[in-house]
Amino acid sequence: MPGKLRTIELLRFLLVASIAGPAILLAAVAWLTYQAAFVDAKHEIIRTSEVAREHASKVFDSFALVSDRVQGLLDRLDDKAITASEESLHNKFVEIIRDLPQIQSLIVLDRDARPLVATAAFPVASSEDFSDRDYFGALTKGGAVTYISKLQTSRINGKTFFGWGQARRGPDGAVAGVVDIAISPSFFMRFYDTLVREVGEGLDGRVVTMIRDDGQILVRYPAFEGNPAPISSSNPFFAAIHTDPNGGAYVNRSVIDSDAPERLYAFRKVPGHPIYIVAGRSFGAVTSEWLHGMFAYLAVGVAGALALFLVTLATLRGARREQEALAQVREEMARRELAEDQLRQAQKMEAVGQLTGGIAHDFNNLLTVIRSSIDLLRRPDLADDRRRRYLDAISDTTTRATKLTGQLLAFARRQALKPEAFNIVDNVTKIIEMVRALTGSRIAIETHLPDEPLYINADPSQFDTSIVNVAVNARDAMNGEGRLTITVKAVSEIPALRSRPAAPGDYIAVAMSDTGAGVASDKLEQIFEPFFTTKGIGHGTGLGLSQVFGFAKQSGGEVTVESEVGRGATFTLYLPRAAADSRPDEATRESPPADGHDACVLVVEDNADVGALAAQTLTELGYSSVRTANAEEALAELAKNAERFDVVFSDVVMPGMNGVELGREIRRRYADLPVVLTSGYSHALARNGADGFELLHKPYSVEQLSRALHKAANRRPV
Repeated sequence: MPGKLRTIELLRFLLVASIAGPAILLAAVAWLTYQAAFVDAKHEIIRTSEVAREHASKVFDSFALVSDRVQGLLDRLDDKAITASEESLHNKFVEIIRDLPQIQSLIVLDRDARPLVATAAFPVASSEDFSDRDYFGALTKGGAVTYISKLQTSRINGKTFFGWGQARRGPDGAVAGVVDIAISPSFFMRFYDTLVREVGEGLDGRVVTMIRDDGQILVRYPAFEGNPAPISSSNPFFAAIHTDPNGGAYVNRSVIDSDAPERLYAFRKVPGHPIYIVAGRSFGAVTSEWLHGMFAYLAVGVAGALALFLVTLATLRGARREQEALAQVREEMARRELAEDQLRQAQKMEAVGQLTGGIAHDFNNLLTVIRSSIDLLRRPDLADDRRRRYLDAISDTTTRATKLTGQLLAFARRQALKPEAFNIVDNVTKIIEMVRALTGSRIAIETHLPDEPLYINADPSQFDTSIVNVAVNARDAMNGEGRLTITVKAVSEIPALRSRPAAPGDYIAVAMSDTGAGVASDKLEQIFEPFFTTKGIGHGTGLGLSQVFGFAKQSGGEVTVESEVGRGATFTLYLPRAAADSRPDEATRESPPADGHDACVLVVEDNADVGALAAQTLTELGYSSVRTANAEEALAELAKNAERFDVVFSDVVMPGMNGVELGREIRRRYADLPVVLTSGYSHALARNGADGFELLHKPYSVEQLSRALHKAANRRPV
């Protein structure tokens, strides 16, 4: 009997357990999945806010680029000049924003808030008054550099927009008005629609909002009827951004509709702008989604055997969700990197376009002088004094063009260094005006220069480029406002540099000190590395200081930097001092052309016109010549009779074997035969130099050709 009771009790226990066990297991699963649902919802809205934040950041960067282009077109134009050019500027502005759907329109206002140019209308209604617009007061009276306005309606086309404005300065540097870009909220709405549909199944309970940091709502998805009022200061949104200004999460009801359900929100700040992206998901929608999953579990059954399967399935689903989340993060990172690369490429192309335009402008001016002078020289019965004047104009213009191309090649680091002794004090004095133009009027420049001349033996153009590069770096560190001090003095050593001891010697030190943000101590060892930069994307390539470092090292000197965060930086360029008597002899450099005395020159030039002109010039100088089109023909001509030639005059850049390689081969076969090389641009020269051969840079004068050939021929053993 007692045994039967024990069996009955055990059966009852098992009966209860068969009900309670699955129920407890189901309750545990329900709790875990409920927590997981909200964790997943939080991750989802965080991803949504981050993607939307990155999108907004790139879009706002495009507004800055457009504004810079517009400001460039308006540079040095007063209101009258802008009004006179309204049609031309209107067409240019329309072309600028044509392929930018995020921009609705663009308007330029004068200091009285009257429109000067607008893309939405031509001619613009100049009687309209925009002084009540919030962006106008903020930019002209509030001192803001850029300003993002509240949501408003255009008076020109009646469309809803919010503005991205920037102050416009006149030729005198004072605020002359405003450039305002009307941003289309629908552009962001379309992106948010695509984004929401990608991150979740359906739109249930999901919202994305763009809010100004003072509570002004600019964009809200899904759309809300009417023009929403700013959110109140008591809203949890403000408490959340006060706790963490860059991003976080909070719980609240809708910032627009107080009757809306409670939501979980995540927010992220757009870098460099007073804008927050807020993504939310309603608790009801998350719970509904969770209940839908639980009903599926219940349909499978509550049997104890299936309970483990359900737990395993829930775990597997969680892992899959994490995998999908990771894949989405990686995909978004890839999209972000692609967007950043595209932006950098666009900025580079814009810079190249501006540089190309400037070069074309300068060369067109030079060509105009040459063409006009040639046309005037063709006039019959031209007086000798006028003929000489036009010939002098052609000669002077050619000299300026040669100097311009030389500066461009030096800037691009595509020509070999040409060291010479020069007074460093004179060079610094001459380049100060260029530095002032580059740094702007808000940066004061002080110089401390010795009265006596100080000579160094280096490439003058590369020295000037180094000074400009450090000045530009200082300007960026000071955000365009501060003080730059340039000091030149003689020193007796290069001071100890971290792990390297001091280097005694006779040096000239050029120190450039700024009042900028400074460089952190852990970055000082890296700032001279190519492509390393502490600036943001699109604010520098990181090559300027590496050029300074390379020039200093190649010239036998050093460059040092001393800096403290918040207290500026001092870059000091040390270059070996040269004796004053080592300056080049001007009389020697300008000596008249020497007679060739019928010496024979082998001309190697692949350009037929240049080769023919060189041969004609040699004839005028008293030389005889033989022309060949490439290195192979030249070697074949030498193989016939090398003794007949006194000098080989060869271009560097030719198809097949280049001029440097030809010179080396001639040196190997005919050691006594001198070689003179000529080039206007050569990677080979930039990498290896002229390898000891006499080098004549294109374009060259008759005197320069004569001196180069005479110098080379005189070195040949008799």
